Amino acid sequence: RSSDLAHYMTFDGLNYLFPGDCQYVMVQDYCNDVSGTFRILVGNEGCGISGDKCSKRVTILFENGEIELFNSRVNIKKSVRDETDFEVLQSGRYYILFLGKKITLTWDTAMRISVTLKEGYRDKVCGLCGNFDGVQNNDLVSSNNQIGRA
Repeated sequence: RSSDLAHYMTFDGLNYLFPGDCQYVMVQDYCNDVSGTFRILVGNEGCGISGDKCSKRVTILFENGEIELFNSRVNIKKSVRDETDFEVLQSGRYYILFLGKKITLTWDTAMRISVTLKEGYRDKVCGLCGNFDGVQNNDLVSSNNQIGRA
């Protein structure tokens, strides 16, 4: 989960601040040399006069499709292969995106993004949201298997 000012909480409950300036992998199942099925990227951009970083641009790659969440809009840049595996609902200022039957993303059209995964992804994901294995100590493992600190 990502909230205001680049704060993140992993699937295993670790809270930390990551104010990086580029686009990063929030969560994906392309881990440990395994060919995956989805990737959710987040771009931290300046917010307000203070220059603090806020998660405001989200790119979703799923079933050969590309969906971008930006400027309070859901933009389908490239349709997903099977449109029955993708649904968007709007409730007030929130968008809820269903990616297949195992991934749900909730976005408040500003800075808060929450990704929910079904159990089938346990210990099969990586990125800023951790690896979803029930252990917080290893959530900040980099792509070269170095453990970071919160």
